[in-house]
Amino acid sequence: MHRIVANAGDPGFFGLVESLVAKRPDIDLRGQDEKQALGLMGVRDMSWRLGVLLLLAPVVVGVAMLPRLLHGLDFGEERVSITSLSRGRIPGSRNVVITGARARLSESVEVTTTRTQGARGAAESTRTLVPLVPPAWDRNQPVHALLEISDMSSSEEAVVERATKFRGVVRDILWEGLSGEDRAYLTTEAGLKLADDVRLVEYRANPRYDLLVFLGGTGVSVLVVLAMGTGLWLRKRRRGSAY
Repeated sequence: MHRIVANAGDPGFFGLVESLVAKRPDIDLRGQDEKQALGLMGVRDMSWRLGVLLLLAPVVVGVAMLPRLLHGLDFGEERVSITSLSRGRIPGSRNVVITGARARLSESVEVTTTRTQGARGAAESTRTLVPLVPPAWDRNQPVHALLEISDMSSSEEAVVERATKFRGVVRDILWEGLSGEDRAYLTTEAGLKLADDVRLVEYRANPRYDLLVFLGGTGVSVLVVLAMGTGLWLRKRRRGSAY
C-alpha cells in the first residue's frame, strides 16, 4: 500500500488518478458513499464502537461519583451522641453533630499525600485521623468513630481539642470509609483498637460541595463527549463528501 499526499485541486494528482482508474476500473471509489467505499476496500466500519464508548464515558463518571451525589442530596442533619454511635446506632442522616465526645489528638495520625502537578511541581495535602471517643475512654476500648480533618491548622487544633461536639459528614456510602491501608497503620503502628464498624466522619464537610463536584464532573464529561462527537461527525461528513 502506498500513501500519496497532494494539494487539493492538484492537476498532476488528478492525472495520476485517471491513469490508475484506466488500468484498474474496479478500484474507482469515486461516487461511492463512505459505507460503500469501506465495503469495497474490505474494511469494517468501527466508528459505532467509538460512539458507544463516548456515550458510556459520562455514565462511568457518574457511577464513580455516585457517593458525592447521594451526600449532596442529603439535606438532613441529626444530633447523635458518641455513646449511641458506639452502641451501633445508625443516624437518619449522614450529616451529623456528634455530642458528648472528645477528640484524642494525642492518639491521632497524620496522612500526607503528594501529587505531581507537572511543571508546577508536587503538591502535598495532609489528613489527620483523630479518634472520637467518650470522655472516659481508654486505649483498651475500641474506637467507633474517626474524625478526618484536612490540613489542620494550629488554631483549629486548639478548637478541636477543647470541643465536645463535632459537626461533619459520615463517609460510608458504597466504597467510602476507612481504607485498608489507613486501618492497618492505625492498628499496627498507632496501636489503636478499631471497631469493625468504625465510622469515618469528615470534619465540617459541606454536602452541597459534594453536589457541586458531582455536577461539575459529570457536566465536564458530557461537554467533552459532545465536543468529540461533533468533531467525529464533521470529520465523517467531510470524508463522505470526498468520495
